[in-house]
Amino acid sequence: MQPQAQLVGVGGIYALLTDVSARPRYAFLLLQLVAELADERGHAGPFVSRGNGQMLLRDWLSTQLLPVSEQKRRRARLRSRIEAALRPSLTGEPELDDPRIEQAVEEQVLAVGRANVSRAISDLVRAKLMTRHYAGYATNHHNRGG
Repeated sequence: MQPQAQLVGVGGIYALLTDVSARPRYAFLLLQLVAELADERGHAGPFVSRGNGQMLLRDWLSTQLLPVSEQKRRRARLRSRIEAALRPSLTGEPELDDPRIEQAVEEQVLAVGRANVSRAISDLVRAKLMTRHYAGYATNHHNRGG
């Protein structure tokens, strides 16, 4: 791995990512999205304000990067597996069953997307291009005990 001081431009960042990540393009896109969201202190999250409300940063990132990893054949196979798993509880009426199947497919796709984002962020942390900060129930933070 190259020392961070030698990073010069996009090529240097990408070269560093190829050393630490199995999916350097995905990690680079994720880094770009987080950089666009970051405030003047360089912080992003935990929520992203978009449209009519807020969503978790990881969920927003996974929905933004979904087109990068989405393949129609893979989604069709996923739908078949979910349909087979739900078959005992389906009514046999497509107008009732299809929305339920689609919702289950979307939930699964989002779960996989979240895992991919977490993996890519771990790669960025390993490359020292990003840090994680947890403030909440199990970690120390300024409102602890309040």
